[in-house]
Parts: sequence; C-alpha cells; structure tokens
Amino acid sequence: MLNFHDAIERARQAGACQHALERLAAMKGWEDFARSSHAPDWALWYVTEVAGRTPELEPIIARTPRTAYTYARFVLEDRWPMGEPAILRDAETASLYACHVLRDRWPEAEPVIATSAREASNYACYVLKRRWPEAEPVIARNAYAAIEYFEHFRNFFTGQRWLEAEPAIASYPEVAEEYAQYVVFGPGSGPIDDLVGTEKFQEYETLVDFLWDTKGINA
Repeated sequence: MLNFHDAIERARQAGACQHALERLAAMKGWEDFARSSHAPDWALWYVTEVAGRTPELEPIIARTPRTAYTYARFVLEDRWPMGEPAILRDAETASLYACHVLRDRWPEAEPVIATSAREASNYACYVLKRRWPEAEPVIARNAYAAIEYFEHFRNFFTGQRWLEAEPAIASYPEVAEEYAQYVVFGPGSGPIDDLVGTEKFQEYETLVDFLWDTKGINA
C-alpha cells in the first residue's frame, strides 16, 4: 500500500509546488486526498513526474476525462478500460483517445464525438479516414471544422462543393477564400497571388463573391 506521507515527500523531492504541498500536508491520508477536487490532477502529476504507473491512484485519475486520457496515452501507453467512462463524457478527449490510444474507430464514443464540429471533423479525418455522414450536419455549422473536413474529402462531394456547409464557411472571409481556392484549383495550388490571371481565376473570384454576398460580408 502506498504510504500517503511517503508519497508527499517523494513529490516534494521531485519539485512539486509549495502551495500543493502545504494543502497535502494538512490532509490526514488518502481519504482526505480523494475528496479534493484537485486529486485527479495531483495524482496524474505524481505518476507522470515521480512514480510511473500506480494502481492505487488509478480510480482517482479515472474520474476526469482529461486525466484519464493523459494517463492512458502517456503513462500506460495502452487502452485503459477503467478510464473510458470518464473519457466518454467529453468529445475532445474521446476523439483524442480514439486517435492516439486506440488508433482505431471507437463506436461507443461516436455519439459524443458527433456533438462537436471540431472533434467530429478530426475523428473523421484521422480515425475513420472517410466521410462521416451522421456527423456532417454538425460539422457543416462550423466554418473551420467544415473546411478541414472538405479538404480531406473533397473528391467525394458531388460537384466537389459542400453546399450545406457554405453558409458557415461564408461567415469568415479567409475561410471562404480558402474554400473557393480549393474548389476551383484543387489541393496544392500554391498562394492565390500566384494564380491571378490564370484561366480559372475568374471562376474563383465569382465563387468568392457569391459566398460573401450571400452572407452580407461586403455590406
């Protein structure tokens, strides 16, 4: 059994912050420690900076999505079933866990991941590596998530445009311009200034004007 006061001393020697050490010193033992809202972060710091895997602290680390994911990825370097219920509560950590720990699709997490445009786009691009139709209505409402998703899967859209996402994309001039360049010129076309005067540049300008005008950006 890990001795509470020995653990504090090891943390002190490893350079733990003085404020945390003072709060820990006022505790009577692991029961007091477990009741602290800071316990998951403190426990994660202890295993990453001092002790490595410590089974006695795992139930505490498993309480929050971020600490559970970090422990699985950087300490265990493997799937961690104990931490998954917490990870499943948060779209970002669920997407990261699937990408960096499981390195595979995680069906149980997909309903949660699909609530976040950014994380749904990341999951589709880097885990599924294909279009994810169930999440597209959410992704399409976020300009930056939509442009990342579109750039990955452009060739799989009819007419190589994503009409449902264009209202969100048009809300940001720089994203609208990036989208129009990608639609007209395709990937790897280089700086837009280098394309002025080319055969398709007028097509590009027409699409940019359409996107801007439909959202009133020029008003």
